[in-house]
Amino acid sequence: MKKIKQFFDSLKLRQKVRTLFICILMIYVFIFSSIYIGIIRPAFEKSEEQYNYNTMVSVCNNLTNEISTISVMSRLIMSNHAVRDYLNCNELSKVSSKAYQAVESIYQIETSFSNIDSVYIFRQDGLNAGISNRMTNINTDIMEQQPWIEQVEEKAGGYVIQIDGNGAFKLANGRHTLTFARVINDIQTQKPL
Repeated sequence: MKKIKQFFDSLKLRQKVRTLFICILMIYVFIFSSIYIGIIRPAFEKSEEQYNYNTMVSVCNNLTNEISTISVMSRLIMSNHAVRDYLNCNELSKVSSKAYQAVESIYQIETSFSNIDSVYIFRQDGLNAGISNRMTNINTDIMEQQPWIEQVEEKAGGYVIQIDGNGAFKLANGRHTLTFARVINDIQTQKPL
C-alpha cells in the first residue's frame, strides 16, 4: 500500500487527476455492471418470460375463439334449408336457381361473422356454390382424390383445418389461406348430402 501511495505522490497533478478519473470510472462501471447483472437483468428476463407466456395464452384463446366462431357459422350453413335444397336437388333444370338461393343464404350467414374470406359448398356431382372476398382457384381434382375425401369424411361431420385445403384452394394473389372443411350430412340419415 505504501508503494502505491509513493507512486501516486510522485505523479504530477495532471496525471493524478487522470488516474483518479480512471479509478472512479472503473468503480462506476463495476457497480453499474453488478447492479445490472444481479438485479436488472433477472427482473427483465422474468418479465420477458411472463410477457411471452401471456402472449401465447392470448394467441391460443384467439385461435380457439376463431375456430369456435367458424364452427358455429358452418353449422348454421349446414342446417340452412336453401343449402340443403341445393345439395339434394336432382333436377338439373332447378340446380342453378337452388344454387342462387343457397348463395344468398350463405351470404346472409357469412356477413354476420368477421374474418371469413370465402365459403363454398360442394355437391356430390362436383358442382359448387359459394361466396368469396378474393379470387379463389378451386382444384376439384384434389378434392376428389381418396386421401383428401377420407380425411374430411373420417371426422364424421366434424371439421378438418388445413392450409390451402391441402392444395384444393389457392388464392389468386398467391397468399396462403387457412381452410375449414367438413361434410354436410343429412339430419335424419347422417349420410353425406
